[in-house]
Amino acid sequence: MPRFLSCVSGDKSALKLAWLFMFTIPGAPCIYYGDEIGVDGGHDPECRKAFPWDEDKWDKSLLDYAKACTSLRTENVALRRGDLKRVYAEGEVMAYSRTHKNDTLFIAFNASKEEKVIELPIGKKAAHPVWRPLHFRKQNHNSAARGNCDKVERTRSG
Repeated sequence: MPRFLSCVSGDKSALKLAWLFMFTIPGAPCIYYGDEIGVDGGHDPECRKAFPWDEDKWDKSLLDYAKACTSLRTENVALRRGDLKRVYAEGEVMAYSRTHKNDTLFIAFNASKEEKVIELPIGKKAAHPVWRPLHFRKQNHNSAARGNCDKVERTRSG
C-alpha cells in the first residue's frame, strides 16, 4: 500500500488532519516510520524504502507537527482515556468532545478549503451548555479547545 503522502498527492494539510484525528480518537496512534519527516512512496516495494538519515532532507514542519500531536495527547488524559461524543457534523466540518472526569476537550476539523464558523458547547458542564463560535480560516484546518476555557485554543495550524 502506498504511503499516506503519496495517496493524497503530497497534500501535507491532509496528513496533518489525519494525524490530529488519529491522536484525538480512542486507541493507540501509530505513525509509519518516515511519515513524520515527509517520506513518500508508491506501492510495494517503494513504500518500504530506507529511512533518510540526512536531516537536511527532513520536512521539519511535519516533524514538529507530529511532536505537537504527541504532546497534545500526552498532556491531556481525556485524549487517552476519555469518552468520545460527536457534537457537530455538517459537510466537511466535524467536531467531537473527549471527556475524562471533569476534563473536556473539543476537537474540530475543517476539511474544506473555505473558512467556516461553527458553535461548540464550551463551558462548564451544565443543564444548558454555553455555545461559543469557532472560526476556521483557510490555513487553519483544525482546532482543539478545552471545555473550561473562555476562548478556543488552536493547537497547530493544519
